[in-house]
Amino acid sequence: MGPICLHFRLPKIVRPTPVTIGEHVRERRLELGLTLAEAGVIIGVCFNAVMRWEGGTRVPGITTTPSVIRFLGYDPRPEPEAFEDWLRWARATLGFHQPQLAAAIGVPTASLHAWEKALYLPNRSRLRLVKERTRVLLAKAKTRLLND
Repeated sequence: MGPICLHFRLPKIVRPTPVTIGEHVRERRLELGLTLAEAGVIIGVCFNAVMRWEGGTRVPGITTTPSVIRFLGYDPRPEPEAFEDWLRWARATLGFHQPQLAAAIGVPTASLHAWEKALYLPNRSRLRLVKERTRVLLAKAKTRLLND
């Protein structure tokens, strides 16, 4: 009898579907074969920031979110239903602080602040106008982010 050959295949590592933005960053980083430091350079943050996002102890800040979206090639965050959450989501997508978004859509900063805190909602016509103007900004930003 000749030698016996045994074959053993290692099981494929099945990673769970990413849920948090940090998990999405980790998946993309591993897909590209990058270290934390290399991913940080591409995103524009230090490796510690990437490590904290991936570990779930922190999330990207308002001004960093556009760079993360550019790195991923998509926005993993679902669009919120509630108006106050939607405004914060839109600001993060744009990388704007409240005064910047307020100026861009032509509303007082104090009103935007109150809407985000859910102290009150704008009237129906104002709400429609704010959403329209913000959506135009979002469409331009996403085109720019994903085509750079």
